[in-house]
Amino acid sequence: MNRRPQDRADGAETDVHAADGAETDVHAAAGRAADGPEGGEERQARERALRYLSARDRSSAEVRSRLRRYGYSDALIEATVVWLAGLGYVDDHRFAAAFVSSRRKKGWGAARIGSELRAKGVAEDVVRAALSTVAADPTGEAPLELRLAQLVAHRFGGLMRADPPTGRRKAIGFLERRGHDWETIQAVLRRVTTEESSPEEDDE
Repeated sequence: MNRRPQDRADGAETDVHAADGAETDVHAAAGRAADGPEGGEERQARERALRYLSARDRSSAEVRSRLRRYGYSDALIEATVVWLAGLGYVDDHRFAAAFVSSRRKKGWGAARIGSELRAKGVAEDVVRAALSTVAADPTGEAPLELRLAQLVAHRFGGLMRADPPTGRRKAIGFLERRGHDWETIQAVLRRVTTEESSPEEDDE
């Protein structure tokens, strides 16, 4: 279950929505945090972690890094992350899958997505499991190659018609910066070139 915690920030209630669009009760999250020793460091660490997670999902490493800034001990940080994971507020598999999905829609390639996930402290096995969906594409969305071709045609189609070498060079750079391999880049450029020269396109 994808859960988004709520908590009080600076004494004010925040109205934040969960990823599935449903409101999460701010008092419920605060009440769970109160399960720790009243007024103690454990409760404070939980409340701070909940506030940090209220804006968006985070990896467990990001939560650890955030709590470390407050000077908490490694033992307390680990206990807090375990508590959050037990409630479903931290889940690296969910985080990685959502990250892959959102970045694919932006036209990122597997190499760049994987690099970003590793930079966020996601374990290698979790990264690989999430990236496996790039090839499988079980969502029913248009294939990645087609979506990239549409993106390239939108951004560089005019330049590729007016000045093919320059347009091709810019399109290649655009795709390389998003982490796509040469095989994918070539397939995308072939598709764009074919669509640009299609008689149906010329009749429009």
